[in-house]
Amino acid sequence: MYATAFIVGPENGPKAALTDLCMDIGFRAVMRFCDIEEAERQARQTPVCFFLFNSQMNSDEIKSKAHKIRFSRSKQVRFSPMVCFVEGPDPSLISTYLQIGFDDIIAPPYSGRRVAQRLETQIERRLVYYETSGYFGPDRGIGHFMDNQKLDNLEQAKQNAYRRIEIIRRFDGNTNIVSEKWTSLICLDKRSRARCVQVESERML
Repeated sequence: MYATAFIVGPENGPKAALTDLCMDIGFRAVMRFCDIEEAERQARQTPVCFFLFNSQMNSDEIKSKAHKIRFSRSKQVRFSPMVCFVEGPDPSLISTYLQIGFDDIIAPPYSGRRVAQRLETQIERRLVYYETSGYFGPDRGIGHFMDNQKLDNLEQAKQNAYRRIEIIRRFDGNTNIVSEKWTSLICLDKRSRARCVQVESERML
């Protein structure tokens, strides 16, 4: 696989297990995620970088590292696939990770074939991302984004409701942005979202 795997997490057992798994899958390079600048340099050598998190970190630490990736100066890094490996299907934790903006969440068994198949779904196909005032990540259904805008923050939400971005990641080149659509809200009554109208603009690339 012509891609780099960055392992995000502590230096204990799960990191070693993820490293071995990535070697078995055939990543071109397997590295520990230390800082965003190193990831940005690596993305110039292998345009596709996977960031593989193990969930033994606390949620705040996971969110902090994910934020650095999602708001990197490099487009290649910013739109990189982030995958979290969890110990079990805990609905509360999975909901938290989805809100952070992970592309996929994988629970055991961690067989090489199964994980490789999941990772391959992130490459060479059109994917939709959304950006709001509180979220940047893959499409979870537009209701997710609008419902998570708090009513007491509607003044901010109406100024920059959301941006829809369609991308394609390619092994042999850059991450291509296929289209972008901005949707803003104009509210006739700031106390009620029901009295808001949408204004859209779109750019095809």
